[in-house]
Amino acid sequence: MPDRTDAARAARLATTVLMTAALTACGSSEPAPNDARSAPQPFGNPTAVSDDVQITAAAEGFMKAWMLDPADVKAMCEHQTKAARPNFTDDGGTVEGCVAERKSLTERTPEPGRAPLRFTVDHVQDVKASRKHPAGKGALATGQ
Repeated sequence: MPDRTDAARAARLATTVLMTAALTACGSSEPAPNDARSAPQPFGNPTAVSDDVQITAAAEGFMKAWMLDPADVKAMCEHQTKAARPNFTDDGGTVEGCVAERKSLTERTPEPGRAPLRFTVDHVQDVKASRKHPAGKGALATGQ
């Protein structure tokens, strides 16, 4: 039976990815992190990769990095746009500042008996701007 920590972590996971993916891979001048997988190519243009494919890949990379024990915060930060990083107002969203901001995730104690979290990323959609983030794309990550 899952404990409250697992349920809370799964809830945070879904919420965080929705907000993170809303900014990931959209409007960034930074190159996307290199993923060893080959992304599917849209029909008719073999060199183009759709926004949905890019967003899904970035959200999956972010989640994989976050779910490690301890988290790989550098990879998490690299999968976010500058505007999405938690240090944007402090230093403009540098990767180094983001890593420093998320340092506590690298200090968490691994849970030796914990089963790996499986997740899916889907439902990519447009997200309107709010006080906390600019308009972009969002995705739903479901953890199990």
